Amino acid sequence: MKINRDQLIPALAAIGFAAAFVALFWLPHHAAVAEKREKIVLQKQQLDTTLAKAKTDQIKSQRTDTTQADFDLAIPPKADLGPLLVQVSGRLDEASVQDRELKTNTVVEGSDFSRVPMTLHFKGNLLTLFDLLGWIESHKRIIRVDKLTVQNGSADQDDLLLINVEMSTFFRDGQGGAS
Repeated sequence: MKINRDQLIPALAAIGFAAAFVALFWLPHHAAVAEKREKIVLQKQQLDTTLAKAKTDQIKSQRTDTTQADFDLAIPPKADLGPLLVQVSGRLDEASVQDRELKTNTVVEGSDFSRVPMTLHFKGNLLTLFDLLGWIESHKRIIRVDKLTVQNGSADQDDLLLINVEMSTFFRDGQGGAS
């Protein structure tokens, strides 16, 4: 197959135009698009990193707020025992215990927090005792059982026990603790 000159000139011109189009328009456009895609990917990565950091900061802030609020419930900044004593009394009312006595003792001052010893005497059964201990354990305020004494209550009622619970709760003096 022989190509004559009349066919060669238009073929070379078409190839020249195609090469010029590729060199002048398509390659620069393709390079610009590729560069913009890279910028978009980098900006998306930066945005993802910023969003992740913001979310982490928000979670840390919430944890700090929650942690401080939980700490204030666990060890209040003042020696307000009224609500706790009302709750203990209500708990004993619900259990229908007999001959109960709840008294607070002298506050023991500490460097970061102070301890308020309390003594609870009552007559009840083991279920009442376990219920009270479970309530103490799950209470938001820290209540420590220092000593627990259980004795038979009476000969005529086998399940009636004399129960003595020595416990402590704590408070911050305002300058101590996590404030």
